[in-house]
Amino acid sequence: MSTEKQEGSENGNPPAREVMYHAIFDNTTDAIVLCDDDGRCLDVNAATLRMIGCDRDDLQGVSIDQVLVLPPETPFAWLWKNFLNGEILNGLMKIRRKDGTFVTGSFNAKPNILPGLHMCVITDVTERLEKKRELMESERRFKALVQEGADLIAILDEQGNYLFVSESSEPILGIHPDEFIGKNAFDWIHPDDRQAVLALFLKMSEYRQIKTEPFRFMDGAGQYRWIVTTATNLTDDPAVGGIVANSRDITEAVEKATALLISNERYRQQNERLREIAWTQSHKVRAPLTRLMGLVDLLRSGDLGTMPFETVLEHVRSSADELDEVIREIVRKADKVQNNE
Repeated sequence: MSTEKQEGSENGNPPAREVMYHAIFDNTTDAIVLCDDDGRCLDVNAATLRMIGCDRDDLQGVSIDQVLVLPPETPFAWLWKNFLNGEILNGLMKIRRKDGTFVTGSFNAKPNILPGLHMCVITDVTERLEKKRELMESERRFKALVQEGADLIAILDEQGNYLFVSESSEPILGIHPDEFIGKNAFDWIHPDDRQAVLALFLKMSEYRQIKTEPFRFMDGAGQYRWIVTTATNLTDDPAVGGIVANSRDITEAVEKATALLISNERYRQQNERLREIAWTQSHKVRAPLTRLMGLVDLLRSGDLGTMPFETVLEHVRSSADELDEVIREIVRKADKVQNNE
């Protein structure tokens, strides 16, 4: 027995070493449970009481299986036997608190620290596991958005070389993501659009985010698809370390817009031709028709003067022929408009 312990005993106080151990026992942040051979609690520290939310008397002599949540197929007797044999010394356990809630603990156990005395040290990892679960859930959501989404997601370095491409590249472009890695994005852009997109890309050092006008991007079949891209500079983010390009295929929308423009142009041309026909009706028809009406009035009056009757008839015939030609011209132009010629 040490001199220090003897001095403490003579004064009627606990030995100094025992005081030191109790101070460590009660002030550690991990829960410490001491059990007998039957798994009954002999002593617990303050951290255990905080973890379970109870008083020391609530646990005194209580079998630890009263606070553990064990799977139905795992009897406590089997678990305790394997613990005493040294086969189960660490892992995760679910603990039932006094208020009915649960915490998850990471345990490290040591049987027989003294004859008939066994110790288990438990760290509350509930919050850590919850954060890990949330992170995994967030990663799954992100993966679902990236891999299954309608957009093409890519990460480029500052020279425009691909670092990552989402699996959506295959259904959108017919190109496997691996075919892009290490290659430059501008090699796929149509030569007529490349310079404009490059000029925007070079501004990424000034602006955190840029948006492109529609440009053409080559697919796996060598055809060009119309896409628009929003690029965000995340080179300073260690989790990304590059420029995130979110691209959307708008080929169908562009084709519809082009078809609409063509249709509108045809409509404009048709209107122009119809206006021309209307002008023909209002001007070219009027002249021969006015002459015919004048000649008819002259014949009705019977006052031909010195003009021979045959001459009047000749003028009538000439005006009628001119009117007939104008009408034929109107019909021809109307047929062209109807046939979109």
